[in-house]
Amino acid sequence: GLVPRGVHSDCDLVLTGYLGSIGVGQVALRTVAQLRDAKVTVLYCCDPVIGDRDGGVYVADGLTAFFRDVALPAANILTPNQFELELLAGCSTGALDGAPLADTVAAARVLLERIQPGGCVLVTSVVVQGAGVDHTAMVAVDARDAWIVEAPRFVFTLPPHGAGDLVAALFAARYAQSGLVSDALEDCAARLHAVFAETAKRDSAELEIIAARAMITSPMMRFEVRPLN
Repeated sequence: GLVPRGVHSDCDLVLTGYLGSIGVGQVALRTVAQLRDAKVTVLYCCDPVIGDRDGGVYVADGLTAFFRDVALPAANILTPNQFELELLAGCSTGALDGAPLADTVAAARVLLERIQPGGCVLVTSVVVQGAGVDHTAMVAVDARDAWIVEAPRFVFTLPPHGAGDLVAALFAARYAQSGLVSDALEDCAARLHAVFAETAKRDSAELEIIAARAMITSPMMRFEVRPLN
């Protein structure tokens, strides 16, 4: 739709999430290539939606291999959860659950070698060794450094869907603006917490993005981003 309107050369960032099939993924990557032909600086953020620790793999057969072998080499930004990181990096299932953070960083660096040069990997839903169940963490890695941010975990009556999509969008958008991984991680954590707080307050089964719009624009809480190396 962007090409016939002549605005595709204005595109700075492409984000893909749940693909549904390999065919959809192939169309998405052709689109990324088309946009890069018009503007070489276009960033591609691939959120490799495959599954999670609780439900296992829930996508069509072949998509894990498609992400690993086809999508990753085209991506500048990768945003797996810890379960997806294990699958894509060749770790055994559960190997990173509660393991030292150095293991998660090492696995993220395996993926970093497979994506576009100068890219970054954001790992969500990180289980930190020795941390309580009332906290959650995200780890971001680039070629030189690694960072972690921790925030309170909310308890929902019905866990809202789409949290991973929101994380990927917030992180990628900020990274496209600033080019700084640590800045994108801090900004993402603050805005994500604002949405989660409003969703929990309303006991909603959907992310309350509209209701939290003022807090998304100006988050009240910030969380410290700590270097890991």
